Amino acid sequence: MAQFLAVPPSRLQHITDAEPNPKLALINIARRSRNASIKEDIVPSQESGASVGPLYSAGLIEFTNNYWRPEIATQHSDSLRRCLNALSTLRSWTP
Repeated sequence: MAQFLAVPPSRLQHITDAEPNPKLALINIARRSRNASIKEDIVPSQESGASVGPLYSAGLIEFTNNYWRPEIATQHSDSLRRCLNALSTLRSWTP
């Protein structure tokens, strides 16, 4: 995520499963990106009144397709680990 957002990894260390508003936390991290297009895409402009930038969803899709490594992410998120375990159980289930 740090590579995608073009921020130092230390900016993401405080994000945990206990984060009360992970979307806002992500947007606030993106505000400090070294990449202008990340800021334009993910961070909403003040005058828009929107809660996310115009290409927020497209940015997350790009992240998941090109950067995300679930096997690494599960080491940092217990809820994600449980979710992927449950999904793998469903995949092997036969009625």
